Amino acid sequence: MHSDNDPDQELMELELSLMNIDVSRSILMIDLLSEDFLEFGSSGAIHTKSDIIASLRAEKPIRISVENLKIRHLSAQAAFVTYQACRHTDPPEYSLRSSIWQRGPLGWQMLFQQGTVSSKLQ
Repeated sequence: MHSDNDPDQELMELELSLMNIDVSRSILMIDLLSEDFLEFGSSGAIHTKSDIIASLRAEKPIRISVENLKIRHLSAQAAFVTYQACRHTDPPEYSLRSSIWQRGPLGWQMLFQQGTVSSKLQ
């Protein structure tokens, strides 16, 4: 699924995989979120790992597209990922997203994500 030689490619693949309904309903999803994961959702709610897993398992499949994904390495073991997302609902829902990933014994895990409602993709 990822390249050990290119951490940017690996992070991009992992970030995007979390939007795949098959991944979000799998064991892989549980491994990708750190035990102390926290999300500040675009709804304004705060979610823990267990909240996210429960909601994603119950969610109907929705196509999500991503633009302008950028990765900034904070250290050899930490990265900050930003992008713009569109949930293809009626009407479409746009958000700005940011996440913090940390590489540990289990590989890359997401520690934090924030979504901010946006009127459209920039």
